[in-house]
Amino acid sequence: HTIQFAKAGFITSGFDLSEEAIARTREAAEVAGFEVDLKQGDMLELPYANESFDCILCRNVISHSDTAGVRKIASELYRVLRDGGECYFTLGSKQTWGWQQDWPMLDENTKIRQEDGPENGIPHFFADYDLIFDIFSDFKIVKIYQLEDYITKNGNTTSSWHYHVLVRKEK
Repeated sequence: HTIQFAKAGFITSGFDLSEEAIARTREAAEVAGFEVDLKQGDMLELPYANESFDCILCRNVISHSDTAGVRKIASELYRVLRDGGECYFTLGSKQTWGWQQDWPMLDENTKIRQEDGPENGIPHFFADYDLIFDIFSDFKIVKIYQLEDYITKNGNTTSSWHYHVLVRKEK
């Protein structure tokens, strides 16, 4: 996403917990001829000054925490957004198949994924409308909608429900 926004003419910053992801993005930006600000860090303590951004994209990111973590992330997003700034993010829905799995519960909204693959053992936070309004109550909620993604792999089709949310910081 960082490279695509840079291609569109935006001044962009990228952030990830993974050193490897930062290195790969840095290399791709250099190859494409774009200068981007990349930082490694934890989304629970964003490595940016207060009111640094006009817009933030968090696609399939903040659900990899527990309920307390998502609350902390919401406060960090609020902190780094300028007045009038917007944040677009996705959250796993309690209607999705992952919420229905008999995976270990970390808290009332979070399960630990238990299946082969890169997300095995990773927390997955799941929300409903009321929880989104509660956690993001400092923001003006501009839009919330649910999408069902269909995935076909080895002839089997599954689906996954996610909330897509747009919020604005207004004082």
